[in-house]
Amino acid sequence: MAEELDNVKSNRKRTFKPKVRTGCITCKTRRVKCDEGKPACSRCLRTGRTCDGYESSKPLVAIPRALAPAPAVESPLEARALELFFHKSAKQLAGSFEGAFFQGSVAQSSLVEPTIRNAIAAIAVLHEEMLSHPAERERSIQGQELPTQFYNRAIRALLQKLKTEQTSISLTFMANILFTCFEYFRGNLTAARSHVKSGINLLESWRGNTRPLSYKPWGQSYDSHESYFMETEIAPLLSVFRTNILEEEDAKEKGFFLNPVDRNGIVVLGDRFDNIQQARVGLLDVITSTFTSRQFEPPDHHSPTKDQAAEMVDHNTQNVDEIISQWQSNFDDLVFRKGSSWGYRERQAASVVRIIEMAETLGRRNYLAGNECSWDSARAEYGEMLSIADSLISDLSRFPHDGFRLLSLDFGKLFCFHLLAWKCRWPSLRRWALSLLRKVPKREWLLDAKHYHAIFSRIMEIEEANINAVPEEIIQRDMLPPEHSRIYDFTVLVQTYSSSSSTSSSPSSPSSSTGVAYYAVTFWSKPMGHDGPVSSVTEHIQSESSYPGETAVPLNLIAQHYSHLQGPRKQMEIGPRTVRGLEFDE
Repeated sequence: MAEELDNVKSNRKRTFKPKVRTGCITCKTRRVKCDEGKPACSRCLRTGRTCDGYESSKPLVAIPRALAPAPAVESPLEARALELFFHKSAKQLAGSFEGAFFQGSVAQSSLVEPTIRNAIAAIAVLHEEMLSHPAERERSIQGQELPTQFYNRAIRALLQKLKTEQTSISLTFMANILFTCFEYFRGNLTAARSHVKSGINLLESWRGNTRPLSYKPWGQSYDSHESYFMETEIAPLLSVFRTNILEEEDAKEKGFFLNPVDRNGIVVLGDRFDNIQQARVGLLDVITSTFTSRQFEPPDHHSPTKDQAAEMVDHNTQNVDEIISQWQSNFDDLVFRKGSSWGYRERQAASVVRIIEMAETLGRRNYLAGNECSWDSARAEYGEMLSIADSLISDLSRFPHDGFRLLSLDFGKLFCFHLLAWKCRWPSLRRWALSLLRKVPKREWLLDAKHYHAIFSRIMEIEEANINAVPEEIIQRDMLPPEHSRIYDFTVLVQTYSSSSSTSSSPSSPSSSTGVAYYAVTFWSKPMGHDGPVSSVTEHIQSESSYPGETAVPLNLIAQHYSHLQGPRKQMEIGPRTVRGLEFDE
């Protein structure tokens, strides 16, 4: 009997099933089953991977209708600009999270849309010109800079299309994002803000016309390709833009959220995150919630509504704390469930999310703390954040040593270094942070990293001058500066601006092709102790921008605004001083 069973087993053959050849390229490469969802399969979306689309399984046949011809490249300069964008600029703009837009949707649309083709050519040429001397820039015979030529062509092409035919909402938003990028990188902050606000208003209007009354958390379900594109590619970029241009008047506006909000305006996260993108979007909403809650800060003691405002602060703080707690729980669960299967890029993306969340949590914990020594308790967190930052900044695939690292839409690095190079007073960790700050992309949005390196270096000098020990001893013995010598806040004003190509200056952000700004930097402290009056020291700092274009005046991103504290102040003015920390090695 046993022998017969063995014969049956040996003769049994596996049921024939034809090999599936219709899955997406990503799933076929990974040799996993694909659900063949369009435009991207659900398996790739759930795992946070980029779905590379589908290969055609049938021979191409003639289509009996006229196709829109791909616009011809008009010049060798344009061809070179497009090549530069696809090989350099798009990768830098995409960062860890925006690849689907810059390396996918934009690349595809540029094949048929003159607006997109000229917009990315403008960005690419501007990107390259950031590295060159003004005298070396290519100009047309009319004297107009090449990036501006491409940009104007893009605007004209869009306006012409709006006049002559019905334009898809996707093209309008894609152009809005690219125009915003161009204005940011050439230093026109006013125009960039205008584009962002217009984009957000238009998106909110689109949502009002298309979004169902009850909808799911971000990334879970969309009823059309347009909705998927708008919510997963456009909306996160607008949220990042808004975070980086937010001013005091903007904070009074309604928050722009990516996830649903309840009837009280509180963001609603999903029960869990299925991929890093969902975690990152949730974190953007957490940061937006933090900004909108800060508009309710207690007024000064002359206001009759102090108690009511303080109660509102407590209520909003509690709501944000609950959102952060849920986010942290969801993120830890995501890492536990899927972290072991992540590849290098996914781990790096998770590190970006993690370090920003840690900085946000530490910042909130100490936001209203009057005692600067409270920051010292986070030594372990500082060490972990520095290890993450070192790994991210050393990633040559993300930040190559060819100069193109200066273009970045990522946000959060400079905010993190406010904690690591300023609020962290542990000597060795602080110096590690300052050394890393010199390696980050030269400019994060319009904030120049070298300016912050100079300010934070000077703060360290001021604080450690009261320790009464040489730097080597301070480092060896882990000596911390006393509370009375610590800098609580700094404020910066533009004094004068000299330029080789412009004699104008702006009170908020100097702009020219090249030049030197003179800043008045005021350092705020409490030299008589925690309960004593606030005092300030103002120093005049000379600064040259990392590269041409408008540079936003450095500001305290922790936004504690200690300069507005009540009480007597003693103003101490010292003479002009050039901070050596501003002299960066290129």
